[in-house]
Amino acid sequence: MRLILLIHQHLPLSASDEEAEELYAERLKPFVQIINKNPRIKAALHFSGVLLNRMEKLHPEFIFLLENLLKEKKIELLGGGFYEPLYPMLSQTDKAGQIEMFTTYLRKTFGKRPQGCWLPDDSWAPGVAATLNGCNLAYTFLDSSYFFHSGVQIDILNRPYLTEDLGKTVTIFPLFRPSDLEYLYSIENVQKDDADHVVSINLCHYGNKEGRAPWKYLEEYAKDESKYHLVLPNECYKKIKRISRCYISTKESGEHPMQTIARNPEASALYSRILYTEIIINQIHGDKERKNSAREEIWKAQSIDAFREGYKDGIRRAKAHAEAYSALLHAELLAREKKSFSPSLSVFDYDFDGEDEYLFQGSQINTYVQKPGARIFELDFLPGPWNYLNKKCGFEDSLNGKLIKDLYDCVSQERTRTKQKASFKLEKNEYAIEINKTFILQKDSLTCLYKLINRSLQNKDFTFSTEIPLCFKDIDEKYLRIISSGAHESPQGIEFQDIVNEAIIAITTKIPQSPQISKDKDNLDTMIVHYSSPVSLKPGEIWSNEFCLRFSY
Repeated sequence: MRLILLIHQHLPLSASDEEAEELYAERLKPFVQIINKNPRIKAALHFSGVLLNRMEKLHPEFIFLLENLLKEKKIELLGGGFYEPLYPMLSQTDKAGQIEMFTTYLRKTFGKRPQGCWLPDDSWAPGVAATLNGCNLAYTFLDSSYFFHSGVQIDILNRPYLTEDLGKTVTIFPLFRPSDLEYLYSIENVQKDDADHVVSINLCHYGNKEGRAPWKYLEEYAKDESKYHLVLPNECYKKIKRISRCYISTKESGEHPMQTIARNPEASALYSRILYTEIIINQIHGDKERKNSAREEIWKAQSIDAFREGYKDGIRRAKAHAEAYSALLHAELLAREKKSFSPSLSVFDYDFDGEDEYLFQGSQINTYVQKPGARIFELDFLPGPWNYLNKKCGFEDSLNGKLIKDLYDCVSQERTRTKQKASFKLEKNEYAIEINKTFILQKDSLTCLYKLINRSLQNKDFTFSTEIPLCFKDIDEKYLRIISSGAHESPQGIEFQDIVNEAIIAITTKIPQSPQISKDKDNLDTMIVHYSSPVSLKPGEIWSNEFCLRFSY
């Protein structure tokens, strides 16, 4: 049986040097050492652009060894998107741009353009074939489940298939996991000695036998010369004589790759931010270098790390999200021209939920507000640049412990050169308490004004609470200091000294009160500032308060 062994490894952009060293010691080094020592082993490798770039700095000898293995034709390096993107999420410009960036990197570093491509998480979608063809990539790999769902039987998956999109073709090799190999070998049709017959195995698939190091498979397949003949994809591609056409649909589940984003609020918010930043940088004219630099920052945010489900480096990994938002803010800053930028308040359906969002943009602070709960879902400090909400919502209110998620109405807006202001009202709720919230953004401060009115005919006694989460790069006392401030005769406050971002965030209130401060149990680098006030209102009576977040650096 002719066998293609495929090895894929990636390092998130947000990974520390310690994490990079761990990956090198546990995965990369063992793989290449075994390939180097065993004359029979050949393998196709896809190491993401982020990973190779980090290895150039930490272990240049690793890059040198890859160069030698390429010259000896023992490995083939696969191309793809430099920052390991989720392809269905990308515009055609970004798909081609990321692929060309990685192709150029491989050519300059190793002296050879890639012929094949890796698709992160099998992120296949209509249009990918045309993109790969346009980037001069001849073939790629897809999990065999795609072929099953497209009507191809397992006993004829021992060969590559051709697919096309509007006449643009690309060859696809069905990809299996090691646990499938014995069954495949037992199928007589798969064993046939034919130039077009080949089986591809993903050695890094999560379906590997528990506790077994992936590189152990390399040694196993190399031992049995009578059973397996190891080849490289480009060798097979050159010798293809007959090839069948196949149109690829979604995975067996039938789920579109973008559904992951649709069902996860954090991923959906980041996706919306990417699209909005694309709009911003498309307004750059006459400065190609600045526009290209801004676009590359967007590519960093498109990494699959912030969109994966169930992985430690996925949707629940705050560092991946934080890194993505910082890259997008870098892109936004590159797009701004200091002489022409003016603070603004934009209103449109930013996140495709059918309701308008309110985007306050200042010279130092951005604040994005949504109607449900009249909550802030993004709070950017541009000198950082840093999104202090990351995966949380700010100014979430509770009445008697119940979170207020009702849809507010925007009742007024005001825009001046020095101030942007929007007021929201929740007129009807189960407590008959009208809630008014007004957000005011100025150069270095964000103020939220509250006015609660008892609209019932009875006295009302309740507890009104507000939470302000703040996400930091690190909450270790070396990087974050928390200082209580204010005296009895002045508004009580709290001050966060963010040493990493060189920022100070001071929170003060009109009603003197000491907040509760705690760590978020789900996001360990997030501090929750919780304010709670007992309120007693007679019919028609008003209670008011004011919160101010002031930023300095």
